[in-house]
Amino acid sequence: MERSAANRHNPPQSGATLDPVSSGSARWTPPRLKPVAPGAKATWLELFYDLVFAFAFIRVTLTASVSPESLLRAMLLISLLWFLWITFSTLGNFVRGDEGVMPPATIISVGATFIAALVLPSAYGSGKHPADYLFALCYLLVRGLQVLVYWERVRRDPPLRPRWPFLIGPPALGSALLLVAAFIPYFVARHVFVVRAVLLGLTVAGAYAISVIFGFRELERIATRHWADRYAQILLIALGESIIAVGTARRPSQVLPPTWPLLSSAVLGLVIITTMAFTYFDHHMVAGEHALREARGRRQTAIARDAYVFIHLPMIIGILLFSLGLNDVHLAVQNPAAPAAGHPSAQSVSLLYGGICLYGAALLGFQRRTGQQIRWFEIASWPPLLLAIPAVALLPSMYALLLLAAYVVASTALKHLKNIPERMRIRAASRERERTVEAAIRAHERAVRAAEAHQRSADATWPDGHGG
Repeated sequence: MERSAANRHNPPQSGATLDPVSSGSARWTPPRLKPVAPGAKATWLELFYDLVFAFAFIRVTLTASVSPESLLRAMLLISLLWFLWITFSTLGNFVRGDEGVMPPATIISVGATFIAALVLPSAYGSGKHPADYLFALCYLLVRGLQVLVYWERVRRDPPLRPRWPFLIGPPALGSALLLVAAFIPYFVARHVFVVRAVLLGLTVAGAYAISVIFGFRELERIATRHWADRYAQILLIALGESIIAVGTARRPSQVLPPTWPLLSSAVLGLVIITTMAFTYFDHHMVAGEHALREARGRRQTAIARDAYVFIHLPMIIGILLFSLGLNDVHLAVQNPAAPAAGHPSAQSVSLLYGGICLYGAALLGFQRRTGQQIRWFEIASWPPLLLAIPAVALLPSMYALLLLAAYVVASTALKHLKNIPERMRIRAASRERERTVEAAIRAHERAVRAAEAHQRSADATWPDGHGG
């Protein structure tokens, strides 16, 4: 009885286990991976990892040129980094990001991904560069850490062990292709970039085809709030990168005073970025989370894969392409002697208008996959942007940006007015769920406090109790 009283006052700490009662001693063991609660939010380590991708997006916007070769290389490498992010985000959806082996694995991944983003502008060009090997080795390190965390998860769950070949295959294949692409200049004298682009494309296609399609079956249940919030956060980071591009679009060798054309282009760029954010976060994000929560079983994992993993990547690429075009237009209007900045290049207009069109088309795909209503004018509103590129390229840069801002704001306002009833219904359901969750949390807290009070009362009366 005395030992029971001692144990009552000195409970084992988290992560510790007790030896058999005969020994009467406590032995500490490392904490294991813990499942994510249904209403869990992202941990600080997950948000910290996102900062590296903010840096990667900025590196693409401020260093990539508008040439087809540079754009293709940058988008392929961003797609590979995106696959690192979605794998890490998937891990954080079924194991806590701040428990077990996750914190050290995350910190090491942050360092490796940062180096990969740092060398991204120089990696896999037309010649030899140390950045090729650095990028491949960093990718291999992060994928290896993710495989180890997956193994730590599945080895204690026999039904998931047959999934192991599908978990280790894609990282091995992708890393091997990246290393082969790094050594291509030593074996191929001509068309080096073409061969490398093919290998990078195979790496991306293989990673998605094997890991994403087959690797989601270990998610028997998705923490919908965590899942939707993570993809909303990375999209918000990409939009924030566009704002940074507006403020840092000057040539390093020039320090020009603010001019009205410069300020006007910055404001117009901010208006477009704000409208892009509004179209997703005001209604579609909430409706997508609602559809994900209402789905069950394989249908839920299919929505999580298609609407978030597959479709959010072209949305982010569209934002990056728009940022590159905005960067060029902003540079053009910096010249105080040219208020309208002359005519923009066809590449800049294509990036500016094409990026918005890609973002809108991907958003329509997100609406369709999550069961949201799509009206005919929503589909018809995006092709005119592509058709207008040849004519807009003949206009001064400021006018091209002004027309784009006016069109995007007007079309978004029309969609918003048409979606008011659906928006109010979804938001009412979301608020009702939040109230239910808050009530459940308060009830749980009251029960915990009552249990603690009962425990303190029992501890206080224990010495005078029966058989004490």
